[in-house]
Amino acid sequence: MLTFLPAAFAGLPMVDFGWPGIPITLFGETFQWNILGYDVDHGGLPYFCAYMVAMVIGECINFPLQRNLVFRSKGNLAYQILWYVIAFCIITCIVNSINCIWMAVAGLFVPAFIYNIGTVVLNGGISMVIFFFVNKIIFPEGEAQKK
Repeated sequence: MLTFLPAAFAGLPMVDFGWPGIPITLFGETFQWNILGYDVDHGGLPYFCAYMVAMVIGECINFPLQRNLVFRSKGNLAYQILWYVIAFCIITCIVNSINCIWMAVAGLFVPAFIYNIGTVVLNGGISMVIFFFVNKIIFPEGEAQKK
């Protein structure tokens, strides 16, 4: 998705969009390190929007799969959605802060379509590991406990 989706946001202004925007230099490449967002040289606002759309679509697919198939949870749906969204926001900040470095460094060595694939693998791998442990808490297996 990240190879093609940024084109859908090409009409947005190409501006730095991120926080905290700390300048870092690695391998001769200076870029803005952000917990959330990207500098202009690495996609700016249009890439961030595409990234977030791809992440939200992925989590909208992942939530019911994890809840119903993997953990077979029968817990309170509203409670589980709330905690899943909170976990998604925290995990997205962690993964995006790593991805921000990956985009800058990988962009020096490989074509865009390769680093976009790397972004998916990086995001998916880190998110999968963190979400597994979070999901064990959010989605208790089996029947809901009676209170």
